[in-house]
Amino acid sequence: MSKRSSYLAILEETLIPQLTGEAAQRLVVARHSLDEMAPQEEVRLTPKKIVGKREAVRGFTVTAIQARWRKDHLIEASSPLLFFVLEGEADLRCSDYVMHVPQGNAVIVPEGVPRANGYEDLKNYVGNNPHRYCDNILFHERCGSLEVWFNHDRGNLHSRSGTNEILIVHNVELPRLLTAIQDELLANRKNSRQIAGQYLAIFFYTLQRDLEERKAIYLGRLTSGKEFAQPGYNPIPHAQQYIRDHLHEHLTQESVAKRVRLSRTQFIKQFHSETGETFNRFVTRCRMEQAKIMLAHTDFPVHFVALSVGYKSDVHFHQRFQKWEGMLPSVYRAAQRKNIDQ
Repeated sequence: MSKRSSYLAILEETLIPQLTGEAAQRLVVARHSLDEMAPQEEVRLTPKKIVGKREAVRGFTVTAIQARWRKDHLIEASSPLLFFVLEGEADLRCSDYVMHVPQGNAVIVPEGVPRANGYEDLKNYVGNNPHRYCDNILFHERCGSLEVWFNHDRGNLHSRSGTNEILIVHNVELPRLLTAIQDELLANRKNSRQIAGQYLAIFFYTLQRDLEERKAIYLGRLTSGKEFAQPGYNPIPHAQQYIRDHLHEHLTQESVAKRVRLSRTQFIKQFHSETGETFNRFVTRCRMEQAKIMLAHTDFPVHFVALSVGYKSDVHFHQRFQKWEGMLPSVYRAAQRKNIDQ
C-alpha cells in the first residue's frame, strides 16, 4: 500500500466513521491558558509552567510560525492545527498545560495558541511516562495548501513523519474549513459545536475526494518554499475576498494580514501597491457597495443593513454613508425606488 493510500485508508476506515457521526462530542478546542480550559469529559489536563520567553518570528515562514518559546519547545502559528489520536493516549502540550487525549478524540488548536513543536524528548517538556504509546494524524495549513503528517510517541521519545511521508494537498478550501471549525468553536454560540462538527465532516469528505483524485504530492518532492503555495497564489486577492466575505465583522489590518500570512507592514505596503488604495478605503468601499445593493433591492430596515456591513452604530453608518454618497441611506433608498418605478 502506498503512503497516499495509507492516508486514504485511515480517512475512510477511522476518521470519517468516528468523527462525522459524533464530531460535536469528540472535538476539543485548546485555549490560551489552563484557566480558560473548560472541564472535559474524557480529556485530562495537567498544569505545565512556561519557563521561557516569547520570541517573535519576523518575516515569512512556510509553516506560518509567528513566535517561539525555545526553552519550552512551543510555537505560535497563524493558522489552526487539527490533531486526531489514532491509537493510545496522546500528551499534547499547549501553553501552560498538557492535554491527555485518548484514542478516537480530536483537538483543534486555534491560531495564536502556543503548542508543542516536535521535540524528541517528551520527558522534559511533557512529563515522564516510559509506558507512553500513541499514534496521531495532524492537519495544518502550509501556504494555502493542507499539510498532513503522523506523530508517534513511544515512551519518552517523540517522532514525526519524514519529509517523504508528509502529504501536501492542493486545495485552498481545506485550510479554510479548518479556520471555520476554529471560529465556530471559539464563538461558543448556540449550536456552535454542532456546526463545527458539520464543517469537520465536510473537511474529511473533501479531503477523501482530493486523495482519490490524486490532488496531493509528498513534501520530499518539492524543492523550495515557493512550491508549497497554490499555483498563482497571491495573498492580496485572498485578502480582498476575505474582506468581502466578512464585511459584518470587525476588520483590521493586523487581523487580515494574519489571515494571508503577511506581517502588518508587508501587508499595508503590498495591498496599496497592488490595489491602488489603502486597506481602510477598500473596506469602506466594499461596505458601501453592499449597503447600496441592500438598500436598493431589499426592504431590510436601515439598522439591519448597517449591522450586515459591519456598523454596530446607526449614527456611524449614517455619517459614513452620507459622506460617501452625499445623502442619507433613507434618501438613497427612496431615490433608487423612484428610479425603479419609472
